[in-house]
Amino acid sequence: MLQVCRHPARNPLLKSIIKYFWVIESESIISISHKLLPVNNVDIIFNLSSPIEYITDEQNSTNSTRIHFNGPRDKCVIIRQTGKLRVFGASFYPTGLFPMLNTPLKEFTGRTVGIDEITGTFTDEIQDTISEVHTNAEVIKKIEKVIAESIDFSLIPDRDVFELVRIFNSEDYCISDFCEEYGINQRRLERIFKKYIGVSPKLFQRVNRLNRIINQLQNEDLDNLALCAYDHNYTDQSHFIKDFKAFTGSTPTEFLNKPGSVKQIITPY
Repeated sequence: MLQVCRHPARNPLLKSIIKYFWVIESESIISISHKLLPVNNVDIIFNLSSPIEYITDEQNSTNSTRIHFNGPRDKCVIIRQTGKLRVFGASFYPTGLFPMLNTPLKEFTGRTVGIDEITGTFTDEIQDTISEVHTNAEVIKKIEKVIAESIDFSLIPDRDVFELVRIFNSEDYCISDFCEEYGINQRRLERIFKKYIGVSPKLFQRVNRLNRIINQLQNEDLDNLALCAYDHNYTDQSHFIKDFKAFTGSTPTEFLNKPGSVKQIITPY
């Protein structure tokens, strides 16, 4: 049986960068096959157990390194792992990872990336610093310390960028209306999103809508998919189902009847 827990970031310098840390572990050998759904933020994964395989389709799969992240995606992938699990994660805010990578997030879209491809000796530093600790809280404390030392705080986006993303995230704006209301050129908005988040503003909106729909489907007794489509501004039920299947690989009904997504297990705040 999987055990899941979350821990808030303790370092004050990281509270605007990391939403929380999480741990997934099992007491015995198990085999999992879960969907990783599209989201608008990136998690760094610290895998202290058996290898994780990411499967995008029947022809393409990736065996990840011990410490890695999945760049922004517009489709789900399947995660497979067998063994006695102990996996840690740092869940960053949408604009939070850029100051650590110092590379536009658009460069990692659709990719599974070993962190050492970018930061050199990060894995060695983590392994050295956690080698003598045992509890989850101690491991997270050490991970947090290495992350804080790896971040270039001068690269943290200006407050106006944070506010822009926050406002854009709060409503389903027409992009042209948003740019006119807040006095920003649409091309500049595109550059901000692709640099700090890795996706276009339009895809950011669509993924946010997907996450709201999944939250609603999981927490309400919804027999009327047409009403759900209307609630989330789809023109009709068929468009809603087509969009849902493009992101998740299943229809809403199939999704509800066969739960099993990592983002269902680790629901963001």
